[in-house]
Amino acid sequence: KQLMYKISLLNDELANVRIYRKSVAQRQKKDLDLSLDMLEKNIYSSTSRTFEESNVRDEEVKRIRTFIQKARSVKPKGQIVISSIKDLADLKLEDEDTVVIAKNNRIVNIVGQVNFPNTFSIKKNTSLKQALKWTGGLSDTADADKIFVLNNNGFVTHVTNTDFILPNNSTVFVMKKIDSKLFLMAKDIVEVVYKIALSSSVILTP
Repeated sequence: KQLMYKISLLNDELANVRIYRKSVAQRQKKDLDLSLDMLEKNIYSSTSRTFEESNVRDEEVKRIRTFIQKARSVKPKGQIVISSIKDLADLKLEDEDTVVIAKNNRIVNIVGQVNFPNTFSIKKNTSLKQALKWTGGLSDTADADKIFVLNNNGFVTHVTNTDFILPNNSTVFVMKKIDSKLFLMAKDIVEVVYKIALSSSVILTP
Protein backbone atom coordinates (compact mmCIF):
# COMPACT_ATOMS: atom_id res chain seq x y z
CA LYS A 1 0.00 0.00 0.00
CA GLN A 2 2.86 2.38 0.79
CA LEU A 3 4.46 1.73 -2.59
CA MET A 4 1.12 2.25 -4.33
CA TYR A 5 0.89 5.65 -2.67
CA LYS A 6 4.48 6.60 -3.56
CA ILE A 7 4.09 5.84 -7.25
CA SER A 8 0.41 6.84 -7.53
CA LEU A 9 -0.64 3.32 -8.50
CA LEU A 10 -4.38 2.99 -8.93
CA ASN A 11 -6.40 0.06 -7.61
CA ASP A 12 -7.49 -0.98 -11.10
CA GLU A 13 -3.82 -1.24 -12.08
CA LEU A 14 -3.07 -3.84 -9.42
CA ALA A 15 -4.13 -6.66 -11.77
CA ASN A 16 -1.11 -5.77 -13.93
CA VAL A 17 1.42 -6.02 -11.08
CA ARG A 18 3.93 -8.86 -10.84
CA ILE A 19 6.38 -9.31 -7.98
CA TYR A 20 9.60 -11.28 -8.27
CA ARG A 21 11.60 -12.26 -5.19
CA LYS A 22 15.22 -13.39 -5.07
CA SER A 23 14.65 -15.95 -2.32
CA VAL A 24 11.74 -17.50 -4.26
CA ALA A 25 13.94 -17.81 -7.36
CA GLN A 26 16.63 -19.49 -5.26
CA ARG A 27 14.13 -22.03 -3.89
CA GLN A 28 12.84 -22.73 -7.39
CA LYS A 29 16.39 -23.25 -8.64
CA LYS A 30 17.22 -25.59 -5.74
CA ASP A 31 14.06 -27.61 -6.35
CA LEU A 32 14.82 -27.86 -10.07
CA ASP A 33 18.42 -28.96 -9.43
CA LEU A 34 17.23 -31.69 -7.04
CA SER A 35 14.85 -33.03 -9.69
CA LEU A 36 17.64 -32.96 -12.29
CA ASP A 37 19.99 -34.80 -9.92
CA MET A 38 17.37 -37.51 -9.42
CA LEU A 39 16.73 -37.77 -13.16
CA GLU A 40 20.46 -38.05 -13.84
CA LYS A 41 20.80 -40.76 -11.20
CA ASN A 42 17.89 -42.74 -12.63
CA ILE A 43 19.17 -42.81 -16.20
CA TYR A 44 22.38 -44.47 -15.08
CA SER A 45 20.78 -46.92 -12.64
CA SER A 46 18.25 -48.47 -15.05
CA THR A 47 19.25 -51.56 -17.02
CA SER A 48 18.41 -53.00 -20.46
CA ARG A 49 17.16 -56.54 -20.96
CA THR A 50 17.92 -56.94 -24.69
CA PHE A 51 20.51 -55.73 -27.19
CA GLU A 52 17.88 -53.71 -29.07
CA GLU A 53 16.70 -52.08 -25.87
CA SER A 54 20.31 -51.29 -24.99
CA ASN A 55 20.78 -49.41 -28.27
CA VAL A 56 17.59 -47.43 -27.68
CA ARG A 57 18.71 -46.60 -24.15
CA ASP A 58 22.11 -45.37 -25.34
CA GLU A 59 20.43 -42.88 -27.64
CA GLU A 60 17.93 -41.98 -24.92
CA VAL A 61 20.68 -41.30 -22.38
CA LYS A 62 22.45 -38.95 -24.80
CA ARG A 63 19.30 -36.93 -25.37
CA ILE A 64 18.42 -36.76 -21.69
CA ARG A 65 21.98 -35.73 -20.74
CA THR A 66 21.78 -32.87 -23.25
CA PHE A 67 18.38 -31.92 -21.84
CA ILE A 68 19.73 -31.94 -18.26
CA GLN A 69 22.69 -29.78 -19.26
CA LYS A 70 20.39 -27.17 -20.82
CA ALA A 71 17.96 -27.36 -17.88
CA ARG A 72 20.71 -26.59 -15.36
CA SER A 73 21.33 -23.25 -17.10
CA VAL A 74 17.71 -22.14 -16.67
CA LYS A 75 17.23 -19.24 -14.26
CA PRO A 76 13.85 -19.21 -12.50
CA LYS A 77 12.21 -15.79 -12.19
CA GLY A 78 10.95 -16.19 -8.62
CA GLN A 79 7.47 -14.79 -9.23
CA ILE A 80 5.25 -14.63 -6.14
CA VAL A 81 1.79 -16.05 -6.81
CA ILE A 82 -0.85 -13.51 -5.79
CA SER A 83 -4.19 -15.00 -4.75
CA SER A 84 -6.14 -11.73 -4.63
CA ILE A 85 -5.81 -7.98 -5.10
CA LYS A 86 -6.11 -7.49 -1.32
CA ASP A 87 -3.24 -9.91 -0.67
CA LEU A 88 -1.13 -7.99 -3.16
CA ALA A 89 -1.83 -4.62 -1.53
CA ASP A 90 -1.02 -6.02 1.94
CA LEU A 91 2.14 -7.86 0.85
CA LYS A 92 5.26 -6.80 2.73
CA LEU A 93 8.10 -6.13 0.33
CA GLU A 94 11.62 -7.40 0.92
CA ASP A 95 15.01 -6.03 -0.06
CA GLU A 96 15.81 -6.71 -3.75
CA ASP A 97 12.20 -7.48 -4.68
CA THR A 98 11.35 -6.51 -8.25
CA VAL A 99 7.92 -5.01 -8.89
CA VAL A 100 6.80 -5.04 -12.52
CA ILE A 101 3.75 -3.05 -13.61
CA ALA A 102 2.79 -4.36 -17.03
CA LYS A 103 1.19 -2.06 -19.56
CA ASN A 104 -2.52 -2.60 -19.83
CA ASN A 105 -2.22 -4.07 -23.31
CA ARG A 106 -4.36 -7.04 -24.23
CA ILE A 107 -1.70 -9.52 -25.30
CA VAL A 108 -1.04 -13.24 -25.01
CA ASN A 109 2.24 -15.04 -25.49
CA ILE A 110 1.93 -18.55 -26.96
CA VAL A 111 4.93 -20.86 -26.60
CA GLY A 112 5.68 -24.54 -27.00
CA GLN A 113 4.38 -27.03 -29.53
CA VAL A 114 2.59 -24.81 -32.03
CA ASN A 115 3.63 -24.18 -35.61
CA PHE A 116 4.40 -20.47 -35.19
CA PRO A 117 4.87 -19.40 -31.54
CA ASN A 118 4.43 -15.67 -31.10
CA THR A 119 2.91 -12.86 -29.04
CA PHE A 120 -0.51 -11.69 -30.17
CA SER A 121 -2.86 -8.84 -29.32
CA ILE A 122 -6.24 -10.09 -28.14
CA LYS A 123 -9.72 -8.69 -27.66
CA LYS A 124 -11.78 -8.89 -24.49
CA ASN A 125 -13.38 -12.23 -25.39
CA THR A 126 -10.61 -13.92 -27.38
CA SER A 127 -10.69 -17.69 -26.83
CA LEU A 128 -7.80 -20.14 -26.76
CA LYS A 129 -9.21 -21.74 -29.92
CA GLN A 130 -8.94 -18.44 -31.81
CA ALA A 131 -5.42 -17.74 -30.57
CA LEU A 132 -4.18 -21.21 -31.51
CA LYS A 133 -5.42 -20.62 -35.07
CA TRP A 134 -3.15 -17.57 -35.28
CA THR A 135 -0.15 -19.82 -34.57
CA GLY A 136 -1.03 -22.16 -37.42
CA GLY A 137 -2.39 -24.73 -34.98
CA LEU A 138 -0.78 -27.39 -32.81
CA SER A 139 2.33 -29.10 -34.12
CA ASP A 140 2.57 -32.88 -34.59
CA THR A 141 4.50 -33.17 -31.32
CA ALA A 142 1.92 -31.29 -29.21
CA ASP A 143 0.00 -32.91 -26.38
CA ALA A 144 -3.51 -31.47 -26.81
CA ASP A 145 -4.41 -32.58 -23.27
CA LYS A 146 -1.55 -30.61 -21.73
CA ILE A 147 -2.21 -26.93 -22.41
CA PHE A 148 -1.66 -24.50 -19.53
CA VAL A 149 -2.25 -20.77 -19.14
CA LEU A 150 0.00 -18.73 -16.84
CA ASN A 151 -1.93 -15.72 -15.60
CA ASN A 152 -0.34 -12.37 -14.84
CA ASN A 153 -0.75 -13.02 -11.08
CA GLY A 154 1.27 -16.26 -11.29
CA PHE A 155 -1.62 -18.72 -11.15
CA VAL A 156 -1.65 -21.56 -13.65
CA THR A 157 -4.80 -22.94 -15.29
CA HIS A 158 -4.93 -26.36 -16.97
CA VAL A 159 -7.17 -25.69 -19.97
CA THR A 160 -9.31 -28.61 -21.08
CA ASN A 161 -11.74 -26.61 -23.23
CA THR A 162 -10.40 -24.43 -26.04
CA ASP A 163 -13.38 -22.07 -25.62
CA PHE A 164 -11.49 -20.79 -22.55
CA ILE A 165 -11.30 -16.97 -22.62
CA LEU A 166 -7.70 -15.80 -22.43
CA PRO A 167 -6.83 -13.30 -19.69
CA ASN A 168 -4.76 -10.23 -20.47
CA ASN A 169 -0.95 -10.46 -20.20
CA SER A 170 -0.98 -14.25 -20.04
CA THR A 171 1.25 -16.98 -21.43
CA VAL A 172 -0.06 -20.16 -23.05
CA PHE A 173 2.12 -23.26 -22.74
CA VAL A 174 1.49 -26.06 -25.23
CA MET A 175 3.44 -29.03 -23.89
CA LYS A 176 5.24 -31.66 -25.91
CA LYS A 177 3.99 -35.22 -26.00
CA ILE A 178 6.61 -37.38 -24.27
CA ASP A 179 6.73 -40.91 -25.73
CA SER A 180 6.80 -43.28 -22.76
CA LYS A 181 8.15 -46.04 -25.01
CA LEU A 182 11.12 -43.92 -25.99
CA PHE A 183 11.79 -42.38 -22.60
CA LEU A 184 11.85 -44.79 -19.68
CA MET A 185 12.02 -41.75 -17.42
CA ALA A 186 9.03 -40.00 -19.03
CA LYS A 187 7.34 -39.14 -15.71
CA ASP A 188 10.51 -37.57 -14.27
CA ILE A 189 11.14 -35.65 -17.49
CA VAL A 190 7.60 -34.25 -17.59
CA GLU A 191 7.97 -33.08 -13.99
CA VAL A 192 11.17 -31.20 -14.85
CA VAL A 193 9.64 -29.70 -18.01
CA TYR A 194 6.71 -28.34 -16.00
CA LYS A 195 8.95 -26.87 -13.30
CA ILE A 196 11.03 -25.07 -15.91
CA ALA A 197 7.95 -23.74 -17.73
CA LEU A 198 6.25 -22.44 -14.61
CA SER A 199 9.31 -20.93 -12.96
CA SER A 200 10.92 -19.35 -16.02
CA SER A 201 8.26 -19.29 -18.79
CA VAL A 202 10.56 -21.42 -20.96
CA ILE A 203 9.54 -24.61 -22.76
CA LEU A 204 12.49 -27.02 -22.73
CA THR A 205 12.07 -30.64 -23.84
CA PRO A 206 14.44 -33.46 -24.83
